[in-house]
Amino acid sequence: MQHRRTASTPEVKLSKTEVEMLSGWKPDAAETRAGHHGEDPMVQQMNIIRGYIRQAQDARRWDEVHMLKENLQELQQVYWAQSESRDS
Repeated sequence: MQHRRTASTPEVKLSKTEVEMLSGWKPDAAETRAGHHGEDPMVQQMNIIRGYIRQAQDARRWDEVHMLKENLQELQQVYWAQSESRDS
């Protein structure tokens, strides 16, 4: 499955659907914190992943927790790199 990638959103390893197919577990999108209008799309995506991590922890889905934390770290690294390049 190909992900659409834009300049402001890096490709995440696995989508929510791919997590469902591989593990049989899926996070509840209704329980994740919705982004505020005007919030950076990468910040919104990081907040969604944080919500998925909490749900995976509550469900004791440790493989998913690990994978989601890796994805969050990658997003954070790209976000900070972009922030630094904008500030210079």
